[in-house]
Amino acid sequence: MAGKMTKYGIAAAACFAGMVGSANAAVIFSDSFEGTANTRSWQVYQDFGDWHASSGKGIEVQTNRTLSWIDAQDGNQYIELDSDRKYGGKGRGHSSNSAMTRVMALVAGTYSLEYYYAPRTGRKNDNLINVYLDGASDGLMSNMIGSSDGQRTRNTDWILQTITFEVDGTDNDYALTFAAGGKANTLGGFLDNVTLTRIDVPAPAALGLLAFGLGGLAIARRRRKAT
Repeated sequence: MAGKMTKYGIAAAACFAGMVGSANAAVIFSDSFEGTANTRSWQVYQDFGDWHASSGKGIEVQTNRTLSWIDAQDGNQYIELDSDRKYGGKGRGHSSNSAMTRVMALVAGTYSLEYYYAPRTGRKNDNLINVYLDGASDGLMSNMIGSSDGQRTRNTDWILQTITFEVDGTDNDYALTFAAGGKANTLGGFLDNVTLTRIDVPAPAALGLLAFGLGGLAIARRRRKAT
């Protein structure tokens, strides 16, 4: 019996240790742009899910096989931010270089932003996508936290981009923006599978459970010695 209790204690400790590790990260959102299905191979939106077109002609959403050489990194749809004026885009007076923004509540902490990027042409200064995070007290697109530069080895590659940043908690609401840069020629960078994670979440409850599991292990050992 003592041997079984020891095994259970070890299993419990391992389980709770795993809980502590997983509790130290929390996904804020994950979006691969599948929420609204296009009615044609590509369309331009002023609002798409939690994203709003904050500048330019709009958010261009393409589906698999829109282009013969690339499909979505995840699912069936992906974004191009050097957008066309057709099929929902704004007309003259608005640049094809477009931006999309979502607003969310963030507390103080360390965050990791991951997204997949692919250039359409790969030419210098053509397929840029700049990333901004602005608090409510800042102007929109005033604090750049990262950029994808548009260079490529093969135009069929999706490239994982990771940006780690700190939030000091001065503001409650923060605007995350992806914005096209470089030449405005309707041939832009592609974006898919965006995930924002807080990576320093405290886990006092999980730590308490871990201590409980280790305590059970110690009791089992004492009982084994007594027998």
